[in-house]
Amino acid sequence: MNGAAMKLTIDQSAHDQRLDRYLRKRFPGISRNEIFRLLRTRPVRREGKKLKISDRVYAGDVLELNWPETLDTAAPAKQLVSGELQVIARGEDWLVVYKPVGLKTIPDRSGEKSLSLLVQSVFADEQTDTFRMSPISRLDRNTSGLVLFGRTYSGLQNYNRLMRLGQVHKYYLAIVFGTIEEARTWQVPMKKDRTRNQVVVGQGHMTTTRIDPIVSSGDKTLIEIELITGHAHQIRALMQHIGHPIVGDPKYGRGGSHQWLCAHRLEFEHQTIHYLSPDFRQRLLEEFNYVPSPNHPDTGQQFSV
Repeated sequence: MNGAAMKLTIDQSAHDQRLDRYLRKRFPGISRNEIFRLLRTRPVRREGKKLKISDRVYAGDVLELNWPETLDTAAPAKQLVSGELQVIARGEDWLVVYKPVGLKTIPDRSGEKSLSLLVQSVFADEQTDTFRMSPISRLDRNTSGLVLFGRTYSGLQNYNRLMRLGQVHKYYLAIVFGTIEEARTWQVPMKKDRTRNQVVVGQGHMTTTRIDPIVSSGDKTLIEIELITGHAHQIRALMQHIGHPIVGDPKYGRGGSHQWLCAHRLEFEHQTIHYLSPDFRQRLLEEFNYVPSPNHPDTGQQFSV
């Protein structure tokens, strides 16, 4: 059968992954089923040897393909957006950025502005045909704070693994109604009602949340929350459930434009990273006459695209 000869060189961003996974990322215009069919009927070769679907590819490998010319073999296009990004800290294989209120962590549809696309736009030269910097976890659109990204494919794999093992620790500050006097760890089941986009407490998977009060003004309390498990809307639904909804929460609280909830600290491996935005800092001063500790910077490295 006639076809178009093509050679693909595996770079470091695609190192050590299954052949089918690599090809599905490299050829977004070809369906998963078609790729599997091609791997059976027109196998990919490495150094002249046929590769199986489950074989792994490594940096430096040269893959030889002879697939029909009618296929869409274009590499995935980079989606670039404009905006400003605050980078709080970074390492060789990770990046911690600040997500403001009103911005989604990842897009719901192609090309929609999001924190992920801002990161990929600012660091466009680090994106490849098969790798895009991606977040390890998400924040709700109207929750602000720190988000950890994998800066390399191996970094993304590593921090996703650490997240599953409970070794990425996330701490939040929240202003809630009422007075909370004692620290407590809450274990409650939660289930997402996708038709209402709201969490139901009392059924579903067990969640664990640690709450520590910091200061109270009488009718409101500033608390620090540690997410020991991760579930959509976990903090917001829990605070409503125990009678201390977050101030400003339009879904689980008493109404408002956005919840006063901020992911202010991340701990992973040997890193401890803090950040608190100027507007959250000002609200704490006005509400509680409270000034955060000096290890909370209020600025980061600013990028515009």
